[in-house]
Amino acid sequence: MPVIKVTSEDGSHGAAAVMGAMAVLLAQEVPSGLRDPSKRKSKFETPRRGNPYGLTIDQHVYPWMSMERFSNDAGRVEVQDLVRNLRRQANPREQLFCARRAWDQRAEAGYMKSIEDQFQALVELITTGAISAVPTEQKEVVDRFYALWYMRARYKDLPDQEVQLNGLSGDELTKEQEEVLEKKHAFFIRKGGKTPARQFNGLVLQRRIGDYTQDLSAITRWGVVRPIAGDFLVPDVPTHTIIPLTPQIALAASVDDGLVTDANLAEINKVTIDGCAEYYFARSFDACPIAP
Repeated sequence: MPVIKVTSEDGSHGAAAVMGAMAVLLAQEVPSGLRDPSKRKSKFETPRRGNPYGLTIDQHVYPWMSMERFSNDAGRVEVQDLVRNLRRQANPREQLFCARRAWDQRAEAGYMKSIEDQFQALVELITTGAISAVPTEQKEVVDRFYALWYMRARYKDLPDQEVQLNGLSGDELTKEQEEVLEKKHAFFIRKGGKTPARQFNGLVLQRRIGDYTQDLSAITRWGVVRPIAGDFLVPDVPTHTIIPLTPQIALAASVDDGLVTDANLAEINKVTIDGCAEYYFARSFDACPIAP
C-alpha cells in the first residue's frame, strides 16, 4: 500500500492531505499501458450484496456505445486476445474491455460521462451523414475524448486498493455509508487515514485528461476519413491520434477529410496492432488489411 506523507501545522487537514497526495502521484510518469506480468493487479473492492446504489463496477475504457458500432448482426465484435493467443467473438459488455472499479463513481458518472456524451452526440451526426466534417467549435470535444480514452487505457489497473495518508485520523464509516458518499460523488477518508485508491485515480485521471487535452490543442483539426475498401481495427491502448468511429469511419489528427487508400489502411491497422497490450477488436478481421 503506498504511503503518502503529508505535513501540515496540525496534521489533520484533509484538503492538504489530498493535495499532497495528488502532487506525489502527478509527479510520476504516465504509465505506458503495456502489460507487465511482473506487476501485480489488486482485486477490486466489491460493493455490498446486490450493489444497491448501482455503483459502476465494469468501467469501459473505450465506450460500449462506440464498441456497439463495430458489432456484427449477432451483436458481437471479433477480438484478438493477445494474452491467451486466442481469437473469438465477444459481447461489447464483457469484462475484458473494462477496468474493474479503477476510478470512483464521481469520475465514472461525472466528468467522464460528460466527455463521452458530448463526443457521442458528435459521432451520431457524423455516422448518420448529418455532417461530413468536425466543426471547428467541436474540435475540443474530440480532443477531450481522445485524452479520456488515452488516459483510461493507462490507468485501468490499480496495484493497491487503498492509499495511506499520514497524519489523518479519518472517519469510522460503514460500507453502506461509504457507498452513499461515493454515490453522491463525495471524497471520504477511512479510519486510520486510509482512502480507496480509486478516488485518487479518479482525481489523477481528471488532471491528466485536462493536461493532455491542452497538449492536443496543437492538432490543427480532426479529419473524417473513410477507407476505399476494408475496415479499421480498434486498439486497447491508443498510441496514435486516430479514433475509429465505425468499421469504415475514423477521425485522424491534422489530416483533411477524405478517403484512405488500401495501403494506408493496412499501415494504420499495423501500427494499431503494434501498440496493443492485451487485445484488439474489429467487426471482422477478414475485412481488416494489415501491412506486413
